[in-house]
Amino acid sequence: MAKGVKARLDGHQFDLQALTELFREGDPTVAKDADNFYLTSEELDGLWSDPTELLSTAQSLLLRVNGTARILHGGSYRPVELRGHFTDEMGKTQVFLQPHSAEIRMSAGTVVLSTNGEQPATPRPQGPQYLSKIADNRAVAEVLEILGKPVPALDWFDLYKVFEIIRHAVGDEGAIKANEWASSTEINKFRESANRREISGSDARHARLPGSPSGRSMSINEGREFIRRLAKAWLDSL
Repeated sequence: MAKGVKARLDGHQFDLQALTELFREGDPTVAKDADNFYLTSEELDGLWSDPTELLSTAQSLLLRVNGTARILHGGSYRPVELRGHFTDEMGKTQVFLQPHSAEIRMSAGTVVLSTNGEQPATPRPQGPQYLSKIADNRAVAEVLEILGKPVPALDWFDLYKVFEIIRHAVGDEGAIKANEWASSTEINKFRESANRREISGSDARHARLPGSPSGRSMSINEGREFIRRLAKAWLDSL
């Protein structure tokens, strides 16, 4: 049985580095070696002799990893991709043809403050903790897979799916408000902006709706941040 299968990753340096911070230990793990960044997990071990299943499992796992990073890093994060290059601990390789895109971005570094010359304790990475919640709640996987879609930014359709999944998982909107994850005003703004053409134009989920908009709205970027905060609050509660 193969051990230590590495799925090589492609993406912007900022995003790959973010993953090494969120998934630096545990399962899955994202790290870097002389051949660049890679993803490892027990889910990939044992699949070396089945290339189709190896690729499919890696793609599914990376969706969840990207979704987690979108929640924890916010709008600055862009999903990374599989390079299509797998290696095992013996140095054997398997290569799949994968389309890739390039993007130029700038990012500010993180400043870490110390007291009396001492470095603060490094907290445990949050990434594997989020993925571990999938075992007890299938809705977690659904949310992370939507948020992890390999697109630069999610549209109203995907954002509303996440909202519906979380709403159903907790019972209703009343539970969302009772937990103080979102206010009635925020929810109404999100719903109208996602659904009404009068607010979001052709990007809205519906072409026609009865009645008139209330005049309260949010931009698509505000909608993305709203769903990111809602998803984080829900996952942190599990």
